[in-house]
Amino acid sequence: MKHKAATLFLACMLLAPGAAWARVTLYLYPVINNPDAELSLSDIARIESDRRGDQEIPGIRIDSSIYSDGFIDRTEILGLMKNKFHGCVMIVGSATRVSTSVEKNDTGDKAKASDIKQGDPVTFVYRKGLIRIELTGTALNNGCAGESIQVRLKKKRTATGRIIADRMVISEQ
Repeated sequence: MKHKAATLFLACMLLAPGAAWARVTLYLYPVINNPDAELSLSDIARIESDRRGDQEIPGIRIDSSIYSDGFIDRTEILGLMKNKFHGCVMIVGSATRVSTSVEKNDTGDKAKASDIKQGDPVTFVYRKGLIRIELTGTALNNGCAGESIQVRLKKKRTATGRIIADRMVISEQ
């Protein structure tokens, strides 16, 4: 596997003119919970890319007909990116399962399965340019995907971020 990835990376670097192409690696999440919202690539994968890829990739929208079978696989992702991104793409993982289940919360109301409750462990992501730092933390308040919450990090430091996936919060700075 490492040999194939290295060969693919080397081939992309040799064949791609530097200014015209970008490099992107998508690390597919195994499962996402999405009862209602429209999906984009940043919802189904952690994205690592150079500056050009940072601008183009996260906003690519995924039509619900693509995951009507409950999965978004590599071929479907490459099809989405075909006319919208030109560069070297590596996808780690074979597919993301899209769960549309709805659970009941403590009060009996419907709740999205991706809700974060106060005290839940979360991954807090800080990203600036090409630098990405992931820290573990604890949610200090409740929230759903797209909402902002506070997270307690190590040594009692707190940070505010937006919920982007199940138990994943990205910095708002």
